[in-house]
Amino acid sequence: MDSNGSSILMVWVKAWLLYFAVADSMLTVAVNLGLLPQFVFVPYLIDGAGIWALLAQVVVYPLLIGFSAIKAQYLTNIFMDSLGPGSPGPLQDTADTIAMALGIQSKEGKEKVISALQVSLLVFLAISFGLAYYFTAEGVDLGFITGFLEGSLLMTTVLSYVFLLAEAVVVLSSRRESRFGYASLAAQAILPTEPPSGTKWTPLIGVVLSILAQIVVGVLVWFELLGPRSDQLLILSTAAGFLAVGFGLQKLFSRILKPLVLCPCISCFGLVILLAFGIAVLTTLVPALFGDNPYYQLDESFFEPAPKGSSFNTTHRAPGDPLGFGAYPVCNLMQWDRLQPLDGSQLLALDLMIFAYSSWLNSSEDIMADVKNMSLNTEIENIELEFVAPVRQMARVVSWRLPDVKKRVVAIRGSSSANDWLFNLDIWGPAVFFSLVRSALPFGGAIPSSFIHQVLSLDVRLLLGLPAPWQPVVDQIKKLKAKSKEDGFDMVLTGVSLGGGMAAMIGSKEGIQTLAIAPVGSAMTQYRVTQGIVGEEVPLESTVVEITPWGDLIPLLLDQQEGTVQKTACTAFNPWTCHTPSQIICELGRKCGDPRNRSLERHCSKQVGEDWTLFSLLRRDFAR
Repeated sequence: MDSNGSSILMVWVKAWLLYFAVADSMLTVAVNLGLLPQFVFVPYLIDGAGIWALLAQVVVYPLLIGFSAIKAQYLTNIFMDSLGPGSPGPLQDTADTIAMALGIQSKEGKEKVISALQVSLLVFLAISFGLAYYFTAEGVDLGFITGFLEGSLLMTTVLSYVFLLAEAVVVLSSRRESRFGYASLAAQAILPTEPPSGTKWTPLIGVVLSILAQIVVGVLVWFELLGPRSDQLLILSTAAGFLAVGFGLQKLFSRILKPLVLCPCISCFGLVILLAFGIAVLTTLVPALFGDNPYYQLDESFFEPAPKGSSFNTTHRAPGDPLGFGAYPVCNLMQWDRLQPLDGSQLLALDLMIFAYSSWLNSSEDIMADVKNMSLNTEIENIELEFVAPVRQMARVVSWRLPDVKKRVVAIRGSSSANDWLFNLDIWGPAVFFSLVRSALPFGGAIPSSFIHQVLSLDVRLLLGLPAPWQPVVDQIKKLKAKSKEDGFDMVLTGVSLGGGMAAMIGSKEGIQTLAIAPVGSAMTQYRVTQGIVGEEVPLESTVVEITPWGDLIPLLLDQQEGTVQKTACTAFNPWTCHTPSQIICELGRKCGDPRNRSLERHCSKQVGEDWTLFSLLRRDFAR
């Protein structure tokens, strides 16, 4: 290849390096911040968590955040150093630092170092293409992009830690005296100020002392000597560990901490450390922010029961049809596996809404009172409550038998207790970070979901021999599925919000018919719950129907929706109201009507307004 061809190749290699420097810095931060719940919740949310789980929280995780922050800073510098005319190039600083760490001072030696770095980039580029073709040959979805992405991120990771190791060697070896040969002009350009010889270990000593202090707090929490809020003190201790590790690394790598262009008051490193600290502190406020009261009582039921002696209206038409408003496809009964004559034995979306809502209620008496009111004088009146998980269980499971129609309904409760809110952060936190990266990164939409699924399926608890917090929910549903097979019952899974998201993921994995109501998204998160295994033969589209109101921010902000999504209207001004079962039930009643002859008039007129029905809306328009 001639010099022009070589120059063009290096231009492309430089562009490749700069893009993946930015991509890797953002992905590294997203991955490690997404791991926060796994580390900080292990010691007190999982029974059987031992001393290794505690050390993982107070020692390993602060160090992991610190090194991911300093790595992100270096990769950001690579990009920034290449901007503007006359820039020395993205590898010049790296080459100078490596040369100093190796004691190379001659110009020829430094040129050899930068040549070696350029050759290394070409080798990694070849490795990236090799992985791309390998994944393609293996039939991986978007395998070429996935392989190229993984090879490229491997390159930036190796380059980062080679530089950081060289930088640490240079700093820790520096002296005011020049007898080691580090006082040359080149050294002064890289290290304009050298720390006094007696203070070179101070940052490391501070980090060690901070970790020891965290271990002391952890032990006090372990033996429950710090009172009822000891778990929050443990998280705050870990948050303080972020700052201590950050201070130590800031002293060690102070030379490379350059301010951000858009926010010159802080470096990329400082931003990541403060972000981790802020998230950890906010975690301790979860009970105060969202409440911790799972003991709900039944105030009044949604339905006025069907009249005695009434029967299922087999010729029922949705109210919107004769008025020209149409109806939601979900109104046409919930049938996944086969079509049956309309005889009242089928479960409606409205029926499943009540089952899902009643899982929030504390006592078995209130649960049964609600579903009995819904089913009174109908073909599904005979309902038996067979299983109720403890009220404090995260994503509590409730199950009913309907022997007359040979069905089993299982509902997963939405967020209620403080542990539920922490559960949300644990499951959906990583997906939120990845969604932000994909939105902010140029061509971020090209990052294959298969690559993200590999990362999201990582769970630190498995390395510690501990079950994930959602495992009890999965186990309970598997047992109920096995029982349904023995009984010859059809099983239907449902839930609202957190419960809807969990129902969608577990229903897809286990091949269970599922109605998820206002669910948290599951496109990426399902790989966390299923540990990277998602059925190809029974995808979400085959088993899960999701009802997602327009204006409801929860399904939009937390991951993406998957499966068959039924959008519904929401006339409320408050987005949070759109997320509530009351609003969704009234909207289904408004557009679908009820072939079981029950009435929502009393409840929905109170919740939504006197003109909540289509007929009232039509009369109001005529009056105008």
